[in-house]
Amino acid sequence: MSNRPKLTPPPEFRRYAKRVRCTDCNSETGRPRRDEHGIWHVPLLHDPWCPVLNGQVSTLDIHTHALTRKETA
Repeated sequence: MSNRPKLTPPPEFRRYAKRVRCTDCNSETGRPRRDEHGIWHVPLLHDPWCPVLNGQVSTLDIHTHALTRKETA
């Protein structure tokens, strides 16, 4: 086993990143990145008018939807 940092996200995170989308706009996902603590993040690029981006609604729906939605081909 190597001590080198992992350069690609684990499979579970890749599946999550593939599924995550804003339910209130036509968001796209940015490139996954790993922070200084080793935690993977995937940025959501919301439309400028999105109520999530403007803080009018919670982001909880986005993550719940990504975790419970069936994988598509």
